[in-house]
Amino acid sequence: MTHPSNKQKIISPPGSMPNRRHYTAPIGMRWSENSCAYDSVFTPIYVQWCTNRGLQTEFIQDMGTPAAKLLFDGFVQYEAGQGSLEHARDAVRWHMARNSNVIFGTYMSIWEVCSALLRTNEIVWEKFYLCPNGHNLCHSNDSEALLSAAATPFESIDQWVSMDTEQMTARCSVCRHQVSVRLKFCRTPPLLAFEFSAQPTINIVHRMNVQLENHVQKCYSLAAVIYYSNNHFTTQIIMRDGRVWYYDGMLITDLMVEPTLDCVGSINDPSFSVQACRGGTPCAALYCLIT
Repeated sequence: MTHPSNKQKIISPPGSMPNRRHYTAPIGMRWSENSCAYDSVFTPIYVQWCTNRGLQTEFIQDMGTPAAKLLFDGFVQYEAGQGSLEHARDAVRWHMARNSNVIFGTYMSIWEVCSALLRTNEIVWEKFYLCPNGHNLCHSNDSEALLSAAATPFESIDQWVSMDTEQMTARCSVCRHQVSVRLKFCRTPPLLAFEFSAQPTINIVHRMNVQLENHVQKCYSLAAVIYYSNNHFTTQIIMRDGRVWYYDGMLITDLMVEPTLDCVGSINDPSFSVQACRGGTPCAALYCLIT
């Protein structure tokens, strides 16, 4: 773990945001009132945004949700010296408390947080039942940049997105023959989230390709893995250069210490694994579109 004396802020010359702050390491949100589900999703998004400011405009244009706008407005205000990352997080929490059946300060799941944040203006993916007798039936479609593993077992996330998996119990509604399932992506949002708390042993790949219906392939890079242990969420954040930073909002609550994260390794090191972290079980992963 990084020694507190090394958690120091570096002030750089003014840029487009006059009070923008730069750190020797990524920084995270301080835990407060059961905020860990929000923290574990929002902190990696903030860290990735710091490396690509254009993500804000693209993300908001794609998502169009009040939660996304509140979050990124909070990021901008923080970097302008007009608030904190916790203010940005809590603006989303209060929005969810006012507009859904959520009580501020109660425990939330990663799926609930991602579902509120990652809705888009258009359909992202469609799921089809494919019958060998030619009865190709649309099963569902979704405008969320979020997929959740349920009954179908997957060996890896890249198998999941190129899904053509036999279903042992699913039957064609026309001829009753056993069917397979295909996942078809209609578009590629800037962020994709995968929730797999029901399948924690799934192989979390570092990169994956998503094929659109016009056969164009888009590449996504692993941005974060979220872990669950003892009623608490933590995160490992993966940078484009492969470095991995550990984040636990409960470890940085001391206001006298800068909330910088700990570098714990690199995914470029063959011995490093994201399949477990400090006793936590992986339950979700975030991927960024490579442009």
